[in-house]
Amino acid sequence: MGATQTRLLPLALLAVLLTGCGTLPTSTSAPPPVEFAVGTPATLTSAANASTFGRFVATAGSHTISLSALTSNYGWSLFSSPSYVADGLILRCDAHSDASDESCPVSLLIPGHTYYLRIDEESGVAGSFTVTIT
Repeated sequence: MGATQTRLLPLALLAVLLTGCGTLPTSTSAPPPVEFAVGTPATLTSAANASTFGRFVATAGSHTISLSALTSNYGWSLFSSPSYVADGLILRCDAHSDASDESCPVSLLIPGHTYYLRIDEESGVAGSFTVTIT
């Protein structure tokens, strides 16, 4: 029998995950994702109550994912797979309701691995935002 490996979340990461607002994404089908590059801001628009899907390749074991220049209330979720379902959820970031930005650090990433973002408009207002991964 092989050994079982358990991945423990750091206490700070677990606290952010548990205090995030909103519902966990449950969709198993999503449109093709936007390609994000670490260090290159991307400005996008969204319809009211819509989700935007994206992906990026981690270049380090930790990154900060930020939404800025928000024209509505947005939050984001990071997943380990393109199915965007709760069992692949790594982190949900919606720390500030109706804030002008949403920024959360993410650690324990695997450099070279592709990660998947779901960005949700949560106020019922079409708008725009800028995604930056550092």
